[in-house]
Amino acid sequence: MALTRLVNLVDEPLKAALYALLLLILGYPALVITYNLLFHSLRKVPGPKLWAATLLPAYYNRLRGTAVFRIKELHDQYGPVVRVAPEELSFIDGQAWKDIYGYNTANTVAFERDALQAGPEEAGTPGLLRSKGEQHNRLRRTLNHAFSDKALKQQEGLIKNYADMLIGVLNRRAELQKSDPDRPDAQINMVEMYHFTTFDAMADLSFGQPLGLLKQRYTAWVSFLLSHVKSVAYMHAIARWPILARSVKYLLPKSVKEGREEFFGYCVAKVEERMAVQTERPDFWSLIVKNQDEKGITRQEMYAVASDFMVAGTETTATLLSGATWYLCTYPDKMKKLCDEIRSFGSADELTLQSLQNTVYLQAVLQESLRVYPAVPAGGMRLVPKEGYTICGEYYPGYSGPFASGRVTCSVMPYVANHSAYNFHNPDAFVPERFVPDPPAEYRDDKKGAFKPFGHGPRVCIGENLAWHNARLILAYVIYHFDISLVDEKDVWVDQPIMELWMKKPLLVKLSPVQR
Repeated sequence: MALTRLVNLVDEPLKAALYALLLLILGYPALVITYNLLFHSLRKVPGPKLWAATLLPAYYNRLRGTAVFRIKELHDQYGPVVRVAPEELSFIDGQAWKDIYGYNTANTVAFERDALQAGPEEAGTPGLLRSKGEQHNRLRRTLNHAFSDKALKQQEGLIKNYADMLIGVLNRRAELQKSDPDRPDAQINMVEMYHFTTFDAMADLSFGQPLGLLKQRYTAWVSFLLSHVKSVAYMHAIARWPILARSVKYLLPKSVKEGREEFFGYCVAKVEERMAVQTERPDFWSLIVKNQDEKGITRQEMYAVASDFMVAGTETTATLLSGATWYLCTYPDKMKKLCDEIRSFGSADELTLQSLQNTVYLQAVLQESLRVYPAVPAGGMRLVPKEGYTICGEYYPGYSGPFASGRVTCSVMPYVANHSAYNFHNPDAFVPERFVPDPPAEYRDDKKGAFKPFGHGPRVCIGENLAWHNARLILAYVIYHFDISLVDEKDVWVDQPIMELWMKKPLLVKLSPVQR
Protein backbone atom coordinates (compact mmCIF):
# COMPACT_ATOMS: atom_id res chain seq x y z
CA MET A 1 0.00 0.00 0.00
CA ALA A 2 2.96 2.30 -0.52
CA LEU A 3 1.08 4.09 -3.32
CA THR A 4 -1.84 4.89 -0.97
CA ARG A 5 0.52 6.38 1.65
CA LEU A 6 2.12 8.48 -1.08
CA VAL A 7 -1.29 9.81 -2.12
CA ASN A 8 -2.05 10.84 1.49
CA LEU A 9 1.09 12.99 1.58
CA VAL A 10 0.20 15.18 -1.37
CA ASP A 11 -2.29 18.00 -1.91
CA GLU A 12 -5.88 17.24 -2.89
CA PRO A 13 -5.46 18.29 -6.57
CA LEU A 14 -2.70 15.75 -6.97
CA LYS A 15 -4.65 13.01 -5.22
CA ALA A 16 -7.17 12.86 -8.01
CA ALA A 17 -4.40 12.60 -10.61
CA LEU A 18 -2.63 9.82 -8.70
CA TYR A 19 -5.87 7.89 -8.24
CA ALA A 20 -6.55 8.27 -11.95
CA LEU A 21 -3.07 6.95 -12.71
CA LEU A 22 -3.65 4.00 -10.37
CA LEU A 23 -6.98 3.28 -12.05
CA LEU A 24 -5.32 3.42 -15.46
CA ILE A 25 -2.53 1.05 -14.42
CA LEU A 26 -4.98 -1.48 -13.03
CA GLY A 27 -7.90 -0.85 -15.33
CA TYR A 28 -6.28 -0.76 -18.77
CA PRO A 29 -5.23 -4.44 -18.82
CA ALA A 30 -8.71 -5.41 -17.61
CA LEU A 31 -10.25 -3.31 -20.37
CA VAL A 32 -8.05 -4.91 -23.05
CA ILE A 33 -8.76 -8.44 -21.81
CA THR A 34 -12.50 -7.76 -21.69
CA TYR A 35 -12.43 -6.36 -25.22
CA ASN A 36 -10.36 -9.27 -26.57
CA LEU A 37 -12.75 -11.85 -25.12
CA LEU A 38 -16.14 -10.21 -25.65
CA PHE A 39 -15.93 -7.63 -28.44
CA HIS A 40 -12.91 -8.50 -30.61
CA SER A 41 -13.53 -9.27 -34.29
CA LEU A 42 -11.94 -12.72 -33.77
CA ARG A 43 -13.91 -13.58 -30.62
CA LYS A 44 -15.81 -16.45 -32.31
CA VAL A 45 -12.69 -18.23 -33.62
CA PRO A 46 -11.96 -21.43 -31.63
CA GLY A 47 -9.09 -21.39 -29.18
CA PRO A 48 -8.17 -21.18 -25.49
CA LYS A 49 -9.53 -18.11 -23.70
CA LEU A 50 -6.22 -17.26 -22.06
CA TRP A 51 -4.43 -17.12 -25.43
CA ALA A 52 -7.24 -14.99 -26.87
CA ALA A 53 -7.18 -12.60 -23.91
CA THR A 54 -3.50 -11.65 -23.81
CA LEU A 55 -0.21 -12.00 -25.65
CA LEU A 56 1.51 -13.47 -22.60
CA PRO A 57 1.06 -17.23 -23.23
CA ALA A 58 1.96 -17.01 -26.93
CA TYR A 59 5.14 -15.03 -26.42
CA TYR A 60 6.16 -16.78 -23.23
CA ASN A 61 6.16 -19.97 -25.31
CA ARG A 62 7.91 -18.27 -28.24
CA LEU A 63 10.78 -17.12 -26.08
CA ARG A 64 11.10 -20.61 -24.57
CA GLY A 65 11.04 -22.25 -28.00
CA THR A 66 7.87 -24.23 -27.26
CA ALA A 67 5.23 -22.19 -29.13
CA VAL A 68 5.04 -24.43 -32.21
CA PHE A 69 4.53 -27.55 -30.08
CA ARG A 70 1.86 -25.89 -27.95
CA ILE A 71 0.04 -24.62 -31.02
CA LYS A 72 0.09 -28.15 -32.45
CA GLU A 73 -1.63 -29.34 -29.26
CA LEU A 74 -4.19 -26.55 -29.60
CA HIS A 75 -5.03 -27.62 -33.14
CA ASP A 76 -5.47 -31.19 -31.92
CA GLN A 77 -8.00 -29.84 -29.42
CA TYR A 78 -9.77 -27.07 -31.36
CA GLY A 79 -9.52 -28.03 -35.04
CA PRO A 80 -8.01 -26.67 -38.29
CA VAL A 81 -8.13 -22.97 -37.33
CA VAL A 82 -7.15 -21.65 -33.89
CA ARG A 83 -6.85 -18.19 -32.38
CA VAL A 84 -3.38 -18.37 -30.84
CA ALA A 85 -3.09 -14.73 -29.73
CA PRO A 86 -5.51 -11.79 -29.55
CA GLU A 87 -4.72 -10.82 -33.16
CA GLU A 88 -3.25 -14.04 -34.56
CA LEU A 89 -4.76 -17.05 -36.34
CA SER A 90 -3.13 -20.40 -37.12
CA PHE A 91 -4.34 -22.68 -39.95
CA ILE A 92 -3.42 -26.24 -40.94
CA ASP A 93 -5.71 -26.93 -43.92
CA GLY A 94 -3.91 -27.20 -47.26
CA GLN A 95 -6.26 -24.62 -48.79
CA ALA A 96 -4.87 -22.04 -46.38
CA TRP A 97 -1.51 -22.18 -48.18
CA LYS A 98 -3.23 -21.00 -51.36
CA ASP A 99 -5.49 -18.44 -49.70
CA ILE A 100 -2.83 -16.86 -47.48
CA TYR A 101 0.39 -17.18 -49.48
CA GLY A 102 -0.84 -17.36 -53.08
CA TYR A 103 -2.19 -14.85 -55.57
CA ASN A 104 -5.75 -13.55 -55.38
CA THR A 105 -8.20 -13.38 -58.29
CA ALA A 106 -6.59 -10.15 -59.53
CA ASN A 107 -3.24 -11.98 -59.73
CA THR A 108 -1.79 -9.83 -56.98
CA VAL A 109 -0.63 -10.71 -53.48
CA ALA A 110 -3.50 -10.19 -51.06
CA PHE A 111 -1.56 -10.91 -47.86
CA GLU A 112 1.57 -8.87 -47.22
CA ARG A 113 4.41 -10.28 -45.15
CA ASP A 114 4.32 -9.18 -41.53
CA ALA A 115 7.34 -6.88 -41.24
CA LEU A 116 7.43 -7.25 -37.44
CA GLN A 117 8.45 -10.88 -37.82
CA ALA A 118 11.79 -9.97 -39.38
CA GLY A 119 12.77 -7.00 -37.23
CA PRO A 120 15.01 -4.07 -38.27
CA GLU A 121 17.20 -3.97 -41.36
CA GLU A 122 20.97 -3.80 -40.98
CA ALA A 123 21.50 -2.97 -44.66
CA GLY A 124 19.13 -0.03 -44.66
CA THR A 125 17.07 -1.77 -47.35
CA PRO A 126 15.30 -5.15 -47.46
CA GLY A 127 16.78 -8.18 -49.16
CA LEU A 128 14.78 -10.84 -50.97
CA LEU A 129 13.22 -12.28 -47.80
CA ARG A 130 11.88 -8.98 -46.45
CA SER A 131 11.16 -6.92 -49.54
CA LYS A 132 7.66 -6.58 -50.91
CA GLY A 133 5.78 -5.28 -53.92
CA GLU A 134 7.76 -4.13 -56.92
CA GLN A 135 11.11 -4.29 -55.10
CA HIS A 136 10.56 -7.98 -54.34
CA ASN A 137 9.53 -8.67 -57.95
CA ARG A 138 12.61 -6.85 -59.28
CA LEU A 139 15.00 -8.65 -56.94
CA ARG A 140 13.46 -12.01 -57.74
CA ARG A 141 13.76 -11.42 -61.51
CA THR A 142 17.38 -10.42 -61.06
CA LEU A 143 18.31 -13.32 -58.76
CA ASN A 144 16.50 -15.99 -60.79
CA HIS A 145 19.51 -16.18 -63.12
CA ALA A 146 21.62 -17.64 -60.30
CA PHE A 147 19.13 -20.47 -59.69
CA SER A 148 18.19 -21.50 -63.23
CA ASP A 149 18.67 -25.05 -64.57
CA LYS A 150 21.58 -23.75 -66.63
CA ALA A 151 23.21 -22.26 -63.53
CA LEU A 152 22.78 -25.49 -61.55
CA LYS A 153 24.54 -27.48 -64.27
CA GLN A 154 27.43 -25.01 -64.18
CA GLN A 155 27.61 -25.20 -60.36
CA GLU A 156 27.59 -29.01 -60.13
CA GLY A 157 31.37 -29.34 -59.99
CA LEU A 158 31.58 -26.86 -57.13
CA ILE A 159 28.85 -28.64 -55.16
CA LYS A 160 30.42 -32.08 -55.70
CA ASN A 161 33.79 -30.73 -54.57
CA TYR A 162 32.39 -29.98 -51.10
CA ALA A 163 30.62 -33.34 -50.94
CA ASP A 164 33.99 -34.98 -51.67
CA MET A 165 35.66 -32.87 -48.99
CA LEU A 166 33.01 -33.91 -46.48
CA ILE A 167 33.67 -37.58 -47.21
CA GLY A 168 37.40 -37.00 -46.73
CA VAL A 169 36.82 -35.43 -43.30
CA LEU A 170 34.44 -38.22 -42.28
CA ASN A 171 36.93 -40.89 -43.39
CA ARG A 172 39.63 -39.39 -41.18
CA ARG A 173 37.23 -39.14 -38.24
CA ALA A 174 36.07 -42.74 -38.77
CA GLU A 175 39.69 -43.94 -38.68
CA LEU A 176 40.26 -42.05 -35.42
CA GLN A 177 37.04 -43.46 -33.98
CA LYS A 178 38.41 -46.93 -34.59
CA SER A 179 42.02 -46.39 -33.50
CA ASP A 180 41.68 -43.85 -30.67
CA PRO A 181 37.99 -43.29 -29.84
CA ASP A 182 38.72 -41.17 -26.74
CA ARG A 183 40.35 -38.38 -28.73
CA PRO A 184 38.11 -35.28 -28.93
CA ASP A 185 38.59 -35.02 -32.69
CA ALA A 186 37.38 -38.60 -33.11
CA GLN A 187 33.89 -37.45 -32.22
CA ILE A 188 31.59 -37.15 -35.24
CA ASN A 189 28.80 -34.61 -34.89
CA MET A 190 26.77 -34.73 -38.10
CA VAL A 191 25.04 -31.42 -37.37
CA GLU A 192 28.48 -29.82 -37.37
CA MET A 193 29.60 -31.72 -40.47
CA TYR A 194 26.51 -30.77 -42.46
CA HIS A 195 26.82 -27.15 -41.33
CA PHE A 196 30.46 -27.02 -42.41
CA THR A 197 29.58 -28.43 -45.83
CA THR A 198 26.63 -26.16 -46.54
CA PHE A 199 28.40 -23.08 -45.13
CA ASP A 200 31.48 -23.68 -47.27
CA ALA A 201 29.49 -24.39 -50.43
CA MET A 202 27.13 -21.43 -50.01
CA ALA A 203 29.98 -19.05 -49.13
CA ASP A 204 31.77 -20.11 -52.32
CA LEU A 205 28.61 -19.51 -54.35
CA SER A 206 27.83 -16.22 -52.57
CA PHE A 207 31.30 -14.73 -52.05
CA GLY A 208 33.57 -16.61 -54.45
CA GLN A 209 35.48 -18.28 -51.60
CA PRO A 210 34.66 -20.89 -48.93
CA LEU A 211 34.85 -20.33 -45.19
CA GLY A 212 37.37 -23.16 -44.87
CA LEU A 213 35.31 -24.95 -42.24
CA LEU A 214 35.89 -28.40 -43.72
CA LYS A 215 39.63 -27.75 -43.44
CA GLN A 216 39.99 -25.95 -40.13
CA ARG A 217 36.90 -26.88 -38.13
CA TYR A 218 34.96 -24.17 -36.34
CA THR A 219 35.24 -20.42 -36.90
CA ALA A 220 33.55 -17.58 -35.05
CA TRP A 221 31.42 -16.88 -38.10
CA VAL A 222 29.22 -19.92 -37.41
CA SER A 223 28.36 -18.61 -33.94
CA PHE A 224 27.57 -15.24 -35.54
CA LEU A 225 25.08 -16.95 -37.85
CA LEU A 226 23.41 -18.81 -34.99
CA SER A 227 23.17 -15.57 -33.00
CA HIS A 228 21.52 -13.99 -36.03
CA VAL A 229 18.94 -16.81 -36.11
CA LYS A 230 18.21 -16.42 -32.39
CA SER A 231 17.84 -12.66 -32.79
CA VAL A 232 14.97 -13.16 -35.23
CA ALA A 233 13.01 -15.04 -32.57
CA TYR A 234 13.71 -12.44 -29.88
CA MET A 235 12.71 -9.59 -32.20
CA HIS A 236 9.56 -11.39 -33.27
CA ALA A 237 8.44 -11.70 -29.66
CA ILE A 238 9.45 -8.20 -28.53
CA ALA A 239 8.02 -6.44 -31.59
CA ARG A 240 4.52 -7.75 -30.84
CA TRP A 241 4.31 -5.38 -27.90
CA PRO A 242 3.53 -2.01 -29.53
CA ILE A 243 5.21 0.03 -26.80
CA LEU A 244 8.46 -1.88 -27.38
CA ALA A 245 8.35 -2.37 -31.15
CA ARG A 246 10.37 0.74 -32.04
CA SER A 247 13.04 -0.15 -29.51
CA VAL A 248 13.33 -3.81 -30.48
CA LYS A 249 16.89 -3.49 -31.75
CA TYR A 250 18.04 -2.16 -28.38
CA LEU A 251 16.23 -4.78 -26.28
CA LEU A 252 18.08 -7.79 -27.64
CA PRO A 253 20.50 -9.59 -25.30
CA LYS A 254 23.97 -8.11 -25.80
CA SER A 255 25.52 -11.36 -27.05
CA VAL A 256 22.74 -11.89 -29.58
CA LYS A 257 22.90 -8.29 -30.80
CA GLU A 258 26.69 -8.43 -31.21
CA GLY A 259 26.47 -11.75 -33.05
CA ARG A 260 23.87 -10.32 -35.41
CA GLU A 261 26.02 -7.27 -36.15
CA GLU A 262 29.14 -9.38 -36.71
CA PHE A 263 27.22 -11.68 -39.04
CA PHE A 264 26.02 -8.82 -41.21
CA GLY A 265 29.41 -7.09 -41.16
CA TYR A 266 31.01 -10.29 -42.42
CA CYS A 267 28.53 -10.48 -45.30
CA VAL A 268 29.25 -6.87 -46.29
CA ALA A 269 33.02 -7.42 -46.26
CA LYS A 270 32.79 -10.59 -48.33
CA VAL A 271 30.51 -9.00 -50.94
CA GLU A 272 33.00 -6.14 -51.32
CA GLU A 273 35.88 -8.60 -51.74
CA ARG A 274 33.95 -10.60 -54.31
CA MET A 275 32.85 -7.58 -56.37
CA ALA A 276 36.44 -6.35 -56.54
CA VAL A 277 37.38 -9.48 -58.50
CA GLN A 278 36.53 -10.13 -62.16
CA THR A 279 35.83 -13.81 -62.70
CA GLU A 280 33.88 -16.16 -64.94
CA ARG A 281 33.28 -18.70 -62.16
CA PRO A 282 29.58 -19.62 -62.07
CA ASP A 283 28.95 -18.20 -58.60
CA PHE A 284 25.83 -16.21 -57.80
CA TRP A 285 27.18 -12.73 -58.44
CA SER A 286 28.76 -13.60 -61.79
CA LEU A 287 25.40 -14.85 -63.03
CA ILE A 288 23.38 -12.05 -61.44
CA VAL A 289 25.54 -9.14 -62.61
CA LYS A 290 25.94 -10.61 -66.09
CA ASN A 291 22.20 -10.98 -66.63
CA GLN A 292 20.65 -8.08 -64.72
CA ASP A 293 18.49 -5.52 -66.52
CA GLU A 294 18.83 -1.74 -66.36
CA LYS A 295 17.16 -1.55 -62.93
CA GLY A 296 19.47 -4.23 -61.59
CA ILE A 297 20.38 -4.53 -57.94
CA THR A 298 21.99 -1.93 -55.68
CA ARG A 299 25.06 -2.55 -53.54
CA GLN A 300 22.97 -2.20 -50.35
CA GLU A 301 20.56 -4.80 -51.71
CA MET A 302 23.54 -7.07 -52.44
CA TYR A 303 24.52 -6.93 -48.77
CA ALA A 304 21.00 -7.81 -47.66
CA VAL A 305 20.64 -10.58 -50.25
CA ALA A 306 24.01 -12.11 -49.30
CA SER A 307 22.81 -12.26 -45.70
CA ASP A 308 19.62 -13.97 -46.89
CA PHE A 309 21.61 -16.52 -48.91
CA MET A 310 23.85 -17.44 -46.00
CA VAL A 311 20.90 -18.12 -43.69
CA ALA A 312 18.34 -19.61 -46.06
CA GLY A 313 20.88 -21.60 -48.09
CA THR A 314 22.88 -23.13 -45.25
CA GLU A 315 21.01 -23.56 -42.00
CA THR A 316 17.92 -25.01 -43.68
CA THR A 317 19.77 -27.60 -45.80
CA ALA A 318 21.89 -28.66 -42.83
CA THR A 319 18.68 -29.03 -40.83
CA LEU A 320 17.12 -31.27 -43.48
CA LEU A 321 20.22 -33.49 -43.66
CA SER A 322 20.53 -33.71 -39.87
CA GLY A 323 16.89 -34.67 -39.48
CA ALA A 324 17.09 -37.25 -42.27
CA THR A 325 20.18 -38.82 -40.70
CA TRP A 326 18.60 -39.17 -37.25
CA TYR A 327 15.36 -40.60 -38.58
CA LEU A 328 17.18 -43.08 -40.83
CA CYS A 329 19.28 -44.26 -37.89
CA THR A 330 16.14 -44.56 -35.78
CA TYR A 331 14.27 -46.54 -38.45
CA PRO A 332 16.80 -49.18 -39.62
CA ASP A 333 14.40 -50.72 -42.15
CA LYS A 334 14.19 -47.35 -43.94
CA MET A 335 17.97 -46.99 -43.77
CA LYS A 336 18.43 -50.40 -45.42
CA LYS A 337 16.08 -49.53 -48.29
CA LEU A 338 17.96 -46.29 -48.93
CA CYS A 339 21.36 -48.00 -48.72
CA ASP A 340 20.22 -50.60 -51.25
CA GLU A 341 19.15 -47.88 -53.67
CA ILE A 342 22.22 -45.65 -53.35
CA ARG A 343 24.77 -48.47 -53.27
CA SER A 344 23.38 -49.89 -56.50
CA PHE A 345 25.44 -47.21 -58.28
CA GLY A 346 28.72 -48.56 -59.61
CA SER A 347 30.86 -45.76 -58.18
CA ALA A 348 30.60 -42.41 -56.43
CA ASP A 349 31.31 -40.72 -59.76
CA GLU A 350 27.91 -41.93 -60.94
CA LEU A 351 26.22 -39.89 -58.19
CA THR A 352 25.40 -36.78 -60.20
CA LEU A 353 22.69 -34.15 -59.95
CA GLN A 354 20.94 -35.69 -62.94
CA SER A 355 21.21 -39.35 -61.90
CA LEU A 356 20.04 -38.65 -58.36
CA GLN A 357 16.87 -37.04 -59.66
CA ASN A 358 15.75 -40.57 -60.55
CA THR A 359 16.31 -42.08 -57.09
CA VAL A 360 12.72 -42.61 -55.96
CA TYR A 361 13.40 -43.69 -52.39
CA LEU A 362 16.05 -41.02 -51.72
CA GLN A 363 13.56 -38.36 -52.78
CA ALA A 364 10.87 -39.94 -50.59
CA VAL A 365 13.26 -39.99 -47.60
CA LEU A 366 14.03 -36.29 -48.02
CA GLN A 367 10.37 -35.38 -48.43
CA GLU A 368 9.36 -37.35 -45.36
CA SER A 369 12.27 -35.81 -43.43
CA LEU A 370 10.97 -32.35 -44.33
CA ARG A 371 7.50 -33.38 -43.24
CA VAL A 372 8.41 -34.66 -39.77
CA TYR A 373 11.34 -32.26 -39.24
CA PRO A 374 10.66 -29.22 -41.47
CA ALA A 375 13.63 -26.96 -42.10
CA VAL A 376 11.41 -23.92 -41.41
CA PRO A 377 9.01 -25.24 -38.75
CA ALA A 378 7.29 -22.00 -37.73
CA GLY A 379 6.33 -20.58 -41.13
CA GLY A 380 5.85 -17.00 -42.24
CA MET A 381 3.34 -14.56 -40.75
CA ARG A 382 1.02 -12.66 -43.10
CA LEU A 383 -1.29 -9.68 -42.58
CA VAL A 384 -4.94 -10.24 -43.41
CA PRO A 385 -6.03 -7.41 -45.79
CA LYS A 386 -7.72 -4.58 -43.90
CA GLU A 387 -10.99 -5.22 -45.70
CA GLY A 388 -10.90 -8.87 -44.61
CA TYR A 389 -10.51 -12.04 -46.65
CA THR A 390 -11.94 -15.52 -47.08
CA ILE A 391 -9.63 -18.30 -45.88
CA CYS A 392 -10.66 -21.94 -46.23
CA GLY A 393 -14.21 -20.86 -47.04
CA GLU A 394 -14.64 -18.60 -43.99
CA TYR A 395 -14.46 -14.81 -43.90
CA TYR A 396 -11.97 -13.26 -41.46
CA PRO A 397 -11.69 -9.52 -40.72
CA GLY A 398 -8.44 -7.68 -41.22
CA TYR A 399 -9.02 -5.05 -38.53
CA SER A 400 -8.70 -6.30 -34.97
CA GLY A 401 -9.78 -3.25 -32.99
CA PRO A 402 -8.34 -0.22 -31.18
CA PHE A 403 -5.73 -2.06 -29.11
CA ALA A 404 -2.26 -3.40 -29.99
CA SER A 405 -1.42 -3.20 -33.72
CA GLY A 406 -4.99 -3.20 -34.98
CA ARG A 407 -4.13 -5.81 -37.65
CA VAL A 408 -4.93 -9.52 -37.84
CA THR A 409 -2.04 -11.87 -38.66
CA CYS A 410 -2.24 -15.46 -39.82
CA SER A 411 0.02 -18.33 -40.86
CA VAL A 412 0.36 -22.00 -41.66
CA MET A 413 3.07 -23.48 -39.45
CA PRO A 414 4.66 -26.39 -41.35
CA TYR A 415 5.46 -28.44 -38.25
CA VAL A 416 1.91 -28.09 -36.97
CA ALA A 417 0.26 -28.92 -40.31
CA ASN A 418 2.64 -31.81 -40.98
CA HIS A 419 2.13 -33.45 -37.59
CA SER A 420 -1.64 -33.21 -37.58
CA ALA A 421 -3.84 -36.28 -38.04
CA TYR A 422 -6.17 -33.89 -39.87
CA ASN A 423 -3.69 -34.03 -42.79
CA PHE A 424 -1.63 -37.21 -42.41
CA HIS A 425 -2.22 -40.77 -41.28
CA ASN A 426 0.14 -41.80 -38.48
CA PRO A 427 1.57 -38.24 -38.56
CA ASP A 428 4.45 -38.62 -36.09
CA ALA A 429 5.94 -41.74 -37.72
CA PHE A 430 8.75 -41.62 -40.28
CA VAL A 431 7.25 -43.30 -43.36
CA PRO A 432 9.00 -42.33 -46.64
CA GLU A 433 6.71 -44.77 -48.46
CA ARG A 434 3.89 -42.23 -48.22
CA PHE A 435 5.75 -40.18 -50.87
CA VAL A 436 6.51 -42.93 -53.41
CA PRO A 437 4.40 -42.99 -56.62
CA ASP A 438 2.23 -45.89 -55.38
CA PRO A 439 2.04 -45.49 -51.58
CA PRO A 440 0.63 -48.12 -49.20
CA ALA A 441 -3.16 -48.04 -48.95
CA GLU A 442 -3.26 -46.44 -45.48
CA TYR A 443 -1.32 -43.40 -46.74
CA ARG A 444 -3.13 -42.76 -50.02
CA ASP A 445 -5.56 -40.33 -48.43
CA ASP A 446 -2.84 -38.15 -46.90
CA LYS A 447 -3.55 -34.49 -47.68
CA LYS A 448 -0.27 -33.70 -49.36
CA GLY A 449 -1.57 -30.26 -50.31
CA ALA A 450 -0.80 -29.29 -46.72
CA PHE A 451 2.88 -30.20 -47.24
CA LYS A 452 4.72 -27.12 -48.54
CA PRO A 453 8.31 -27.36 -47.28
CA PHE A 454 9.51 -24.45 -49.43
CA GLY A 455 6.45 -22.26 -49.05
CA HIS A 456 3.88 -21.33 -51.66
CA GLY A 457 3.08 -18.56 -54.11
CA PRO A 458 5.19 -15.59 -55.20
CA ARG A 459 7.46 -15.87 -52.16
CA VAL A 460 8.20 -19.59 -52.57
CA CYS A 461 11.88 -20.30 -51.85
CA ILE A 462 13.93 -19.15 -54.84
CA GLY A 463 16.59 -21.76 -54.07
CA GLU A 464 14.26 -24.77 -53.94
CA ASN A 465 15.93 -26.60 -56.86
CA LEU A 466 19.41 -25.92 -55.47
CA ALA A 467 18.33 -27.17 -52.04
CA TRP A 468 16.96 -30.45 -53.46
CA HIS A 469 20.14 -31.03 -55.48
CA ASN A 470 22.40 -30.25 -52.51
CA ALA A 471 20.46 -32.48 -50.14
CA ARG A 472 20.27 -35.41 -52.57
CA LEU A 473 23.95 -35.23 -53.41
CA ILE A 474 25.30 -34.82 -49.88
CA LEU A 475 23.09 -37.49 -48.31
CA ALA A 476 23.74 -39.90 -51.18
CA TYR A 477 27.51 -39.43 -50.79
CA VAL A 478 27.34 -40.13 -47.05
CA ILE A 479 25.11 -43.21 -47.46
CA TYR A 480 27.23 -44.54 -50.33
CA HIS A 481 30.45 -44.39 -48.31
CA PHE A 482 29.41 -45.18 -44.71
CA ASP A 483 27.29 -47.34 -42.46
CA ILE A 484 25.89 -44.99 -39.82
CA SER A 485 24.60 -45.59 -36.29
CA LEU A 486 23.84 -43.36 -33.32
CA VAL A 487 26.22 -43.07 -30.37
CA ASP A 488 23.24 -42.77 -28.00
CA GLU A 489 20.27 -44.66 -29.37
CA LYS A 490 18.10 -43.65 -26.39
CA ASP A 491 18.43 -39.92 -26.99
CA VAL A 492 15.40 -38.46 -28.78
CA TRP A 493 17.46 -35.98 -30.76
CA VAL A 494 14.46 -34.22 -32.31
CA ASP A 495 13.28 -33.00 -28.89
CA GLN A 496 14.63 -29.48 -29.43
CA PRO A 497 13.30 -25.93 -28.99
CA ILE A 498 12.18 -23.96 -32.03
CA MET A 499 13.25 -20.30 -32.13
CA GLU A 500 11.77 -19.72 -35.60
CA LEU A 501 14.32 -22.36 -36.69
CA TRP A 502 15.39 -25.48 -34.79
CA MET A 503 17.97 -25.01 -32.04
CA LYS A 504 19.76 -28.23 -32.96
CA LYS A 505 21.86 -30.14 -30.45
CA PRO A 506 24.84 -32.32 -31.48
CA LEU A 507 24.01 -35.45 -33.47
CA LEU A 508 26.78 -37.88 -32.52
CA VAL A 509 27.22 -40.91 -34.77
CA LYS A 510 29.51 -43.87 -35.38
CA LEU A 511 30.72 -44.37 -38.94
CA SER A 512 32.06 -47.50 -40.60
CA PRO A 513 33.37 -47.23 -44.18
CA VAL A 514 31.43 -49.50 -46.52
CA GLN A 515 33.49 -52.53 -47.57
CA ARG A 516 33.26 -53.28 -51.29
